[in-house]
Amino acid sequence: MCVDRATTSRRPPGVVLYDHRAHVAKPLRDVGSTDMPAIRRHIREITAGGSTNLADGFEAAVDMLVDETLQGDSEQRVVFMTDMMPNAGTTGEDALTELFAEAAVEGIHTTFVGMGLDANAELAETLSGIRGANHYFIHSAEEFKQRLGDEFDYMVTPLVYDLTLEVEADGYEIAAVHGSPTAEDATERLMHVGTLFPSAKQEGEARGGVILVRLTQTSSDPDLELQASWTERNGGQHTERVSVTVPETTETYGHAGVRKAIALARYARSLRSWASEVHSRADNATGVDDWLLPDQRGQHERESVPLVVPDEYNEQFAELRNYLTDEIEAVDDETLQQEVDLLGTLCEDAPATPQEVTES
Repeated sequence: MCVDRATTSRRPPGVVLYDHRAHVAKPLRDVGSTDMPAIRRHIREITAGGSTNLADGFEAAVDMLVDETLQGDSEQRVVFMTDMMPNAGTTGEDALTELFAEAAVEGIHTTFVGMGLDANAELAETLSGIRGANHYFIHSAEEFKQRLGDEFDYMVTPLVYDLTLEVEADGYEIAAVHGSPTAEDATERLMHVGTLFPSAKQEGEARGGVILVRLTQTSSDPDLELQASWTERNGGQHTERVSVTVPETTETYGHAGVRKAIALARYARSLRSWASEVHSRADNATGVDDWLLPDQRGQHERESVPLVVPDEYNEQFAELRNYLTDEIEAVDDETLQQEVDLLGTLCEDAPATPQEVTES
């Protein structure tokens, strides 16, 4: 875990290491008094061990930052490198949220960098909802270098706070909302972002997300409006409203991006349902992580389970694969091929029932 004070003239971060307890591996110092090659050697020598005391690590970082004197437009931020599975010290979700929220009030914000495929996305999502916080997931050394190096400024530079998107649907019933983790199903609140951060450009373009709303018309003269509101960093409040005209014809898309978003929403909904069922079936079974005993698993820890595709999902995945293949041609976007390939792998290679996992 690193502690950084981001400014226009950035200084090297401090480093806190933590397992069942935390200790300061490198305090905050000026560039001129820092032996950077020694720090690199030290980092390369770090090995994993012990438990995960997220709270103790954070408190050690906060203690380091509160002793610092801020100058100008400075940002105090703790950057966690973690699997987000605290199992020592303070582990309750409410207690952890209170801990990070209290620090945010004092101007110390948090970024969570989830490491590995088993990172606990649910806890990361909850804690990153605190004002000034955010989270990312890293799956490779190249991603780590990009996020913590090339895109660091984007990670620590909030744009606005409390961004809310709502829909006023007079004459419509909201059936579902897709693409917004903070949406309240079947209500007019589509999205709430505690802190909005900028996105880095890829191939000269800034990429964003899409929120899909399924509506059922309930009157002959409906009216639809969207309202966005947010708070600037200087405290100013802003609101914008726009009227929306719903096309009368079916299968109408404003552009190819909307059609692709619908295809991906169907894909994600199907895989989410499958993954939830696979994990629920394995809740009372021993997983494949022989280092993690079932009776020692903490409330936030996630255990790997055997890959299983029941017959009903095998058929569903085959139909979804054909649908996505057609959509690739319709939207002229070959990037969807990775989803098609994954579905093919699941249909062809995954067993319908759990298989014995043995060591060779």
